[in-house]
Amino acid sequence: MLSSKLQSVSLRWLTDLYFSPILYRFFYLLTPSSELPKLPAVVKNYWGMHMYTIVQIVVTVIIFIVTLTRGAPAFPIIIIALVPIRLLLMNRLWHRETLRFVDAWACRDGTPEDDEDQTSVLQEQLRAGDPVPGQDTTEKV
Repeated sequence: MLSSKLQSVSLRWLTDLYFSPILYRFFYLLTPSSELPKLPAVVKNYWGMHMYTIVQIVVTVIIFIVTLTRGAPAFPIIIIALVPIRLLLMNRLWHRETLRFVDAWACRDGTPEDDEDQTSVLQEQLRAGDPVPGQDTTEKV
């Protein structure tokens, strides 16, 4: 009975890992730079992605270790704490394009960063004197 449950859990874990981009990024760490696939133009190099992957692996190991100790009830608190860390701290450590690239598999349109981009485009248009979409440009007499 126990072995069948263990097999079921390990099979699910393996399929989850297969579809997770962290596995591919881990293998990119081991691949010579000359053989890595080409990055999108907005991402300058693999260094940021490699560092993000290493941090992700370290945090995953720490969380796994915590779940095996007496501190296991703190697991949900740790997971909840990771959200503001990702939104506030990681933007200072990595370029926005790198974070978007590594998170693209899990993100959908309409993220807070998209709103920031739209705001910055509107601000640039206002500074340049270009017409802003939705703004009436006809002069009133």
